[in-house]
Amino acid sequence: ARIGLLIEGHVQYSYMNISQIEKFYSAFYPKWNAEVFYELMKKLKVAPSQKISSMSNGQRSQVALGLILAQSPDLLVLDDFSLGLDPGYRRLFSEYLRDYAKTFNKTVFLTSHIIQDLERLVDDCIILDYGKILIQMPLKELNERYRLRNFSGNMEALSHNKELYHPDAMRDYVEFGSFLPPEHVKSILATASISYSDLSSSVPSLEDSFISLTGKY
Repeated sequence: ARIGLLIEGHVQYSYMNISQIEKFYSAFYPKWNAEVFYELMKKLKVAPSQKISSMSNGQRSQVALGLILAQSPDLLVLDDFSLGLDPGYRRLFSEYLRDYAKTFNKTVFLTSHIIQDLERLVDDCIILDYGKILIQMPLKELNERYRLRNFSGNMEALSHNKELYHPDAMRDYVEFGSFLPPEHVKSILATASISYSDLSSSVPSLEDSFISLTGKY
């Protein structure tokens, strides 16, 4: 009863309507909060008498998420919570989940392949690559420290430097990510005898950071 778990498959009782499925689930959870469920359904503009079989996939996913929130668990585990949701429903649920977690002081552990959704939600972030933890730190720290650096020049001597993440070249334009300050980056370029010009940096989004750290397009 203290753990709410979202797995693939969502709601299976499509012959029920909204009020029926809420009543059915409520019997299993001692801290059931019907108000949380119906508030989300109201945002979806779904009537209590509407059958789940008549809903879109995005609406069905939101019903499943609403049922999990209504359980009032101390820990919510949401595995790819935005799977199958269109942009509007993803934004709706992301905002609702953020407000829910703050209002009721809940812990949420979530995974997603839609990285821009996470930037609005997470406090701490783990980036995995084939089961290996590349980065584990507060999102605020990642945003403050990680930068995309670029310059005009040659990248040959940079490919084995572990402090510069995945240097990539497009003609003579080189880009890489790093937690290092500009002075340290310049020192690395000088030590590698790399001739360059126009060294600059940019603040990446979380998705940009993920691609840069993992080297995956």
